[in-house]
Amino acid sequence: MMKKVKTKNGILWFYLIDAVLLVVLFLALIPFKDKNSPEQKTTALLNPNYKEKVAAVKISTPLENGKRTSVTIVKRGDFFLGTDSATENKFIWPADLQSVVNLIETASEIQTINKVADSVTSWKNFNVDEKKSTQVIFYDEKGIELSNLFFGSTNALNGKTAFRTSAEQTVWEGNGTIEPYLTTKVSFWADCFIYPQIVSTYSRKESESLLRRGEISNLIPPEDLKPDFVFKKEFENGNTAVYRIYSKENDYIVIPEFKAYDSKYKELFSSINYRYSISSWTFSKFQELF
Repeated sequence: MMKKVKTKNGILWFYLIDAVLLVVLFLALIPFKDKNSPEQKTTALLNPNYKEKVAAVKISTPLENGKRTSVTIVKRGDFFLGTDSATENKFIWPADLQSVVNLIETASEIQTINKVADSVTSWKNFNVDEKKSTQVIFYDEKGIELSNLFFGSTNALNGKTAFRTSAEQTVWEGNGTIEPYLTTKVSFWADCFIYPQIVSTYSRKESESLLRRGEISNLIPPEDLKPDFVFKKEFENGNTAVYRIYSKENDYIVIPEFKAYDSKYKELFSSINYRYSISSWTFSKFQELF
């Protein structure tokens, strides 16, 4: 009888030990969070609910002299107009609609971001301090900030871009898709066509063969100086464009003037007063259009 009891106890102990081993094995297989893994969250640089509310964007970048330069793009009806601090915001140019829309779409995309630092003292390490960062601010029509961001260096290993918001000191890394838009080059943001999309009836594909190529200029010819060439273009929508061209050494300065057929755009068109330089080669192509 004692032998049977001992045998039964032995079997029970065997099963107990076996069960404990199974529990240990189960626990070992359960995924656990690495204490060294970065804190993550899913968010967007611009709240997607604000995407349609964006009425202006200001982008500023640092200069080598410690100062900053900026580009400001404002929505006017169905279009966007831009100014830049390099010309003291004296000149207004039609912005490239596709580039502005792409920026807003990219900023409002949901993404997973990683926390890389959590103190003000770390800002300089990621170039997100006010001196070295690229700042992007989205505004609504009342001038209220929808999002205020400071972008810094891009991680060469994973392609992610460091950034922080104006509301917190934490530094995050995003997916880097915003990187192409972190520029204050007017040549990037201004409409790049001889016949701007805001004026013409040409599609973007048709306009791609009509690139103006020149850089935005801040030159103002003397009032008594007559242009060397004047070209006029009338579009199917009734809008007109007049191009006054001045010779300058080996280049040319083009000052366009646009007039709207529709009365609701007349004030908008009359506010555009930019000018740009073109090479002799581009001028020869320019002439062929008229």
